[in-house]
Amino acid sequence: MNRVSYLTSIGSNLIRVNVEIFKKKKYFLIKLSNSNRLFSSTRITFEKNLQTVEKNESKKNTPPPKKELSPIRKLLYTKDYLDFLILVFLATGIYIGYKNSKLQKDHEKKFNIEWIDVPFTKHKIFTCNNFYLPEFLAKSLEKFKQFQVRQDDVWIVSFPKSGTTWVQELVYLIENECDFKKATQDSIENRSPFFDYPSPGLKHIENIKTKRIIKTHLPHSFLPDEIEKKAKLIYIVRNPKDVTVSYFHFTNLSTQAQFTGNFYDFTKLFIEGKVPYGPWWNHVDDYVTKKDVHVIYYEDLHTKPFEVIKKLSKYLGKDLSDDKIKSIIEWCSFDKMKNNPAVNYEWYKDLGLYKKNGHFFRKGTVGDWLNYFAVDDSQKIDHIVENKLKTKLDFNYGISTNDLKKIYSLNQNKA
Repeated sequence: MNRVSYLTSIGSNLIRVNVEIFKKKKYFLIKLSNSNRLFSSTRITFEKNLQTVEKNESKKNTPPPKKELSPIRKLLYTKDYLDFLILVFLATGIYIGYKNSKLQKDHEKKFNIEWIDVPFTKHKIFTCNNFYLPEFLAKSLEKFKQFQVRQDDVWIVSFPKSGTTWVQELVYLIENECDFKKATQDSIENRSPFFDYPSPGLKHIENIKTKRIIKTHLPHSFLPDEIEKKAKLIYIVRNPKDVTVSYFHFTNLSTQAQFTGNFYDFTKLFIEGKVPYGPWWNHVDDYVTKKDVHVIYYEDLHTKPFEVIKKLSKYLGKDLSDDKIKSIIEWCSFDKMKNNPAVNYEWYKDLGLYKKNGHFFRKGTVGDWLNYFAVDDSQKIDHIVENKLKTKLDFNYGISTNDLKKIYSLNQNKA
């Protein structure tokens, strides 16, 4: 109950009275202090006075406690929030996917990329510039062409399984004056990185501050345009029959290649040119026809290594003594390379890239194809060398021409 003073009129006289107010809904009971009579008045009549009264009342009375949300309501609010976030992420993912898809299609159109299905091959292969290439190259074709070549670069190139690692180690030792200790301190993968493979990658190669020795299997037309003007280019060529055998075994060793056919299936694909980096004959012609490319025959490294290394060192601008060349030959023998943890790629097994029951260095001989090839397939390879390979090359197959003709003759007689 509150008491206020109020001026009112009784008859024609104004008097000051004390008023006791009893709040009841929208009406107020008013009792004059000098009268027993009650008067009823609306809120409007006493508006100004009641504002003061209610303000004082609010100060005295504490506000009611806030109503807490129930656990179920909290969970519903949380669910609504998470649903909103999921929608945002989905919308963002769809937009990014669409954008990347468009960029990929534009990229494929620019380079005339066409994805194809190759029998017995689980990984994707695409065609570009008349070559069959593995999937991991597709996104980097433009980066390969734009790569900045240095004047002192040395590039080691080959069709797969033609003796690349062997020549990588030779070049490294020639360039580093036969520092064998230094050659054991880091893997060949870091000392001579793989240009076209995702690991260690182009960024790693760009950031190398010392002289670079770069390995690649890319056809010449995919390399930077200025490579011949600036860099030293070494190409290793091996007889295609031994290449086929070594390449087939590599596809069984690699967990990424995932070739599911047998040797004869692989040989058929090789003859058709449908293996990664193939056709073999186009790859070889892409390099051996260039004037500034130093060509090494894999078989010559077996039969006359001293002469090959001597010429190679001169091409690289080095004048090695005979003793140093002999020490390099010994260091790079097959058995030494196979047991050298810096070059044998055994660490790929720990990474899950190679199977446990095989080795990167298998035999390293000339003529192993005689243990695998059917006579008909051997003749088909001969036809490729004679007719599809533009450059006439004399390959060492580990067997004399006369003995090979005798084998062909015996096969015809049996037929």
